[in-house]
Amino acid sequence: MVELLVVIAVVSMLLALLMPGLGRAKAAALKLMCAANERELGIGFMLYSEDNSANLPESHFQNTGQLAEMSAVTTGDLVDSEDRGRTGRFDGLGLLWKWRYIDSPGCLHCPANRHRHTRDANEAVYAGRGDSPMAAYCNYHYTGHLTWDSVREDSSEGRKRSRVRRSMIGKRFVLSSDSLRSREDYSHGNGVNLLFSDGSVEWAAPDPRVIEQMPLEGSIIEDTNFSNLDWITAAWDQLEIDG
Repeated sequence: MVELLVVIAVVSMLLALLMPGLGRAKAAALKLMCAANERELGIGFMLYSEDNSANLPESHFQNTGQLAEMSAVTTGDLVDSEDRGRTGRFDGLGLLWKWRYIDSPGCLHCPANRHRHTRDANEAVYAGRGDSPMAAYCNYHYTGHLTWDSVREDSSEGRKRSRVRRSMIGKRFVLSSDSLRSREDYSHGNGVNLLFSDGSVEWAAPDPRVIEQMPLEGSIIEDTNFSNLDWITAAWDQLEIDG
């Protein structure tokens, strides 16, 4: 009986020593898998730009200044004259899947994310035409087809700066990152993978105070006029998304 207790104690001690290392190894593996997803998105961006005069996929949410929503792959129940009465459409990163510039929508979803925005949850959307009544989200945050400076307010003049379309031609800039939409969407907890316009992926860590500003998704859903974007703009400033 004593021998059994000794064995159990030794095994428990070994597990206690091994578990933190296993946890770190798993986190590192998930970061690498996430980076592989973003590299696949990078290939999609390059192919899209080759077919579209070096332009990037258009984002309705950037056009309307809804920067937190730029991890959406569809517009949801948006209806306007351009849609000709049709509800919903693929948007932003979702356009890479719509036109099959990526082989699978699986690369739009980070393996480290355990929130509701999974590939399985979006399966019907990806199988259709993006015409779901509610916006569908992936786990990556598109930085858009316009320069970041174009959507910030010019405090000296009190107006939006003129919009300049980004293209894949020019200086190196960030195309996407892990989602910054809410605390639940923040996949890795201590940083983000960044996809650059040259196809490379690098790890970066915004100031923890920026991440602390992230709202819970419930507050975004409940407030249809949610307009606080301080954590997005602060993170994009720190990450220098326009190079």
